[in-house]
Amino acid sequence: MLKKYFILAFLFTSFVFLNNKASAFILYTDPSVDPCSQRTLNATATNVISEYDLKGTIPVCIVSSAFPPFNILIANTQTGFSTTTTVSPFTGTSTIQAPYIFNISSIQNTDTISLRISDSNTGVDNAQITAYVPIVPITLSNTQNLADNGVLPAGNSITFSCSNATELYYDPILNATNVPVTSDYDGGTSYNLVYSINNPTPGTHTIECDNIGGSLTREVFHFVATGNKLNIDNTTYSPTQALATVHFTWSSNGTDCALYNYDKSIKFGNATGNSSSGFAFNLTSPNLPQGANTYGYNIKCYDSGNPSTMIEDTNSNLSSTTEMISGVSTTVAWYNLSATFSCPNGSTPDPGNNNSCVEMQGPPICNFTDNTDNFVSCSCQVGTITSLEVKSTNGSSQSIVPPTTPFAWDNLHYRYDTSCGNLPALLRPYTHFLAFNVSAGFIKPGGAIDINWMVQDPTSTCKIVGVDIKTGQEIFNSEGTGNALIKASVTTPKSSSATSNFTDGSFKSLMNKTLIINSSARFTASCENEGPYMPGHYQLARDVYTTNSQER
Repeated sequence: MLKKYFILAFLFTSFVFLNNKASAFILYTDPSVDPCSQRTLNATATNVISEYDLKGTIPVCIVSSAFPPFNILIANTQTGFSTTTTVSPFTGTSTIQAPYIFNISSIQNTDTISLRISDSNTGVDNAQITAYVPIVPITLSNTQNLADNGVLPAGNSITFSCSNATELYYDPILNATNVPVTSDYDGGTSYNLVYSINNPTPGTHTIECDNIGGSLTREVFHFVATGNKLNIDNTTYSPTQALATVHFTWSSNGTDCALYNYDKSIKFGNATGNSSSGFAFNLTSPNLPQGANTYGYNIKCYDSGNPSTMIEDTNSNLSSTTEMISGVSTTVAWYNLSATFSCPNGSTPDPGNNNSCVEMQGPPICNFTDNTDNFVSCSCQVGTITSLEVKSTNGSSQSIVPPTTPFAWDNLHYRYDTSCGNLPALLRPYTHFLAFNVSAGFIKPGGAIDINWMVQDPTSTCKIVGVDIKTGQEIFNSEGTGNALIKASVTTPKSSSATSNFTDGSFKSLMNKTLIINSSARFTASCENEGPYMPGHYQLARDVYTTNSQER
């Protein structure tokens, strides 16, 4: 199949035979003009694609006058090619097809074809054609109009076409002997190679098309086939208290996951689990959150089976990097997780130390130190007392500096403020009952007693109820209409001079209420504490006995 012509320049030399012998000479002819009408320096150009195209024929015009037959020798010293054609008889002009073979080394360079004609009368003529041997560039296209390194969505197919190519490779291995998936070495399909791939496996793929030009004409194309896009979601962490092991969980369709710190500079460790059951990681000491703050963490996942898979582009929390993992360029998904922690019970944030959790020093414990209740001793559960202030019913207050204990306590004192470490001052431990007394334990029937009750933070639930010890019959109730004064005295500050000192603050007193007792009785003072400190029911009881003979 003659289909290739070359851009040729030739040097033509002829020899006229001696003694007026018949002569012959050679002309290289351009088929676009009449044969032998002129000598040309340039021919129609076509390029080389395969080794098959390094051979062919060149039209050569022979002019002779006599002495046939004529022998024509065509040779190429570079390839060692030579052939002889005998033409007999003819005179005048004639065109023959001169065969040729070029060497592979001639590609993109020049080569020479030598022609020699001789007649039967020893006449000889020579010509040389110097040729430049070009090659055809390859054109590679695809049906998805992907650019190099483009992404082919999952489930799609793609067809590649290489024109002017002798070999097409799919995913060739570097430095290995690869077998083309389709080829054409003789131009049987006009060097047009077509290869279709249905639903390629996820990852990066390579298409390579070659011809005789090797690296000069080679075309390489890369594309990424996506499968299930790499994702990280359903992130959780617990507990939410600092200074404790944090259990992180998440789901991912990757094969390998790990937990990193906020800037990815520290790897805490590899996660356990898989894409089916989910992944988990326990963050332990010394990497525990230390304070009441929001901490940043990064979850890293990749798919070792599909190292070039893309990340899920609908997950805005995801970002990706490319890393060399086990010698393979791998797409890595990153998920930034913000975790907020508070200080656990028993500790408090220290604003001066980045809200680090420090152990709470607890409220002070104070007790009377003697039977007369004239001295109070206070101590901190942790640390030392940092302040101590005693307040009196006359409105005065006294700061004890340095805050040492025990300190004096008298009848005018009603409150002390103390603090331990950096804790705010605390009130005296709460009670509804600062005092509850009756004036006598034994009286004659018909005798009178006085009731004295001092109450802290009273509410409408506070009351005194008296019952007959023998029968259980109620004989007194501060909530009754007949005891309105007592009821008022329990819940409303009194204005008498005797109790004026107790109207300031949260203390109220019921004092000097005279009751007539005819039988042994039990008086119960009670309150329901509905406040935040020590809620519940509180009561105290006092008994008064009559001394008549019947009860003895």
